[in-house]
Amino acid sequence: MALDGTGKKAIFEQIYRQHYYKVVHFAYHYINDPMIAESIAQEVFANLWSHMDNVDLNRNVVAYLLTSAKHRALNILSKQNYRDRYSKQTSKELQRKINNSLLEDDVTSKLLQTEVSSILSRSYEAMPEKIRDTFIMCRIKGYKHKDAARILNVSEKTIEYRIAKAMLIIRKYFREYLSLIVLLMGAILTRLK
Repeated sequence: MALDGTGKKAIFEQIYRQHYYKVVHFAYHYINDPMIAESIAQEVFANLWSHMDNVDLNRNVVAYLLTSAKHRALNILSKQNYRDRYSKQTSKELQRKINNSLLEDDVTSKLLQTEVSSILSRSYEAMPEKIRDTFIMCRIKGYKHKDAARILNVSEKTIEYRIAKAMLIIRKYFREYLSLIVLLMGAILTRLK
């Protein structure tokens, strides 16, 4: 139905006032973001204004508006899902490149191995003897807690306690190592560019 400028504007304003917040609310249920829901509603009404001559205003205008809002919301969700998947894929690809670079670079690899060995040695030296022996028995030699408890003549709870204490000591020493990892990763990332 062809409308003159004044009639078109009056009908549009009436539809806008009556249904704008319904459209926002409806879009919000899909998107769960009030700013994007408002943006969707604005797009829907801008589209209605552009195509008002082609829309049958005698039919259910609310259904038209809500359907349009639904399609826009689903389109946005689809793009977000794609971006999230792409971001995860890019992150995995970067990790793969870093790992390959570490494997290819003997100097970096040897430096890392030397540093890790040094840190482990220092952390072992800082452990009380019983904690160190228990940790080595279970984590390095692969004894089960039950077997280690029997051999050392202590309870399994004691074994668990000693391993937990050993892990705390090791973590403390590796915190210092974190800055070296950051420096090495920076060097690797620079080479990958």
